[in-house]
Amino acid sequence: MSNSPLTLTSNHTPSAGLITLCAAGLSRLPRWTAGTVLLVLGMLTWQRGHIYCNLDTLWHDTLAKNPGCWMAHNNLGNVLLDKKDFDRAIQHFNTALRLKPDCTDAYYNLGNALTGQGKLDEAIQQYTKALQIEPDYIRAQNNWGNALAAKGKVDDAIPHYTQALKINPNFADAHNNLAKALFEKGDMDAAILHYTKVLELEPDYAPAQSNLADALAGKGNLDEAIFHYAQALKIDPNFADAHNNLGNVLAEKGNMGEAIQHFTKAVQINPNLADAHYNLGLASEWEGKLDEAVQQYKDALRIRPDFAGAHYSLGTMLASQGKFAEARHHLVKPLRLRPDYREAEQQLRALPPVVKGSVRE
Repeated sequence: MSNSPLTLTSNHTPSAGLITLCAAGLSRLPRWTAGTVLLVLGMLTWQRGHIYCNLDTLWHDTLAKNPGCWMAHNNLGNVLLDKKDFDRAIQHFNTALRLKPDCTDAYYNLGNALTGQGKLDEAIQQYTKALQIEPDYIRAQNNWGNALAAKGKVDDAIPHYTQALKINPNFADAHNNLAKALFEKGDMDAAILHYTKVLELEPDYAPAQSNLADALAGKGNLDEAIFHYAQALKIDPNFADAHNNLGNVLAEKGNMGEAIQHFTKAVQINPNLADAHYNLGLASEWEGKLDEAVQQYKDALRIRPDFAGAHYSLGTMLASQGKFAEARHHLVKPLRLRPDYREAEQQLRALPPVVKGSVRE
């Protein structure tokens, strides 16, 4: 059962302003709220709709007229970041910082783009720079924590989420990420506390509903977990992870038929969800649908070749069908991945010995 991903705080509200101010070369503009930006863009679209058909066009047009507009570089970088065009986004954020070295938004956004490329150490450097200029930059604290957590440094991430919550106790993203960190450390009670706070702030946040269910299931509160998975799926019926994890809990309660329905739905929504294929294989094996089980284990391994549990389950299935050579191939893999995998070692020893390059069958 896996907790849903960390909440990467969305791009900082674009430091946009009237394009006429930017064109005039003013270097210090206020942070406009999203509503103000929409109002401004609405006015510009009314005046010149053939040019400003979207934000990408707007900021490109601005830079064509004033290449030195740091604000336009930052906001075009945000547009590209939303498209996951990280290389071009980084170019524009760097240009914005060359033009305005104290632009905290550009440091923050550059950190997000580097995170998107998996360059976590470089991202942390940018979040640090943003916080040196603006110590209460809550989103930079949050995403610095995320970068550390992604590096496996959960203990180091927690103080950043905690600091973000000191700045704003109602910051839902930080509550969610702190809860996930606590979940990974096995502190289910504290995780439940923070997931519950997220839902007080954002009742329709499906990942928090599912994450709370994960924590409840971890404490053995299966009926409560089922309720929150159902809430998550009511909000987002195509939430593949929630279907998979609900299937796990239903299987644990012995409702294998319902569990299979949710595992099946999960792989239909996300065919690359290896855990759901694996779980569907286990459930199919439980119901005696051996060919289906074998196929699901193979699908899980196609997606995640180093999935030790899938190698083990497939190996034992093949051994039960008398396919000893193929079984041996899969039972060896878990031991290479996890040398302490005793069950795989026991199954491997139980196979008939190899004779003259083949298996005696």
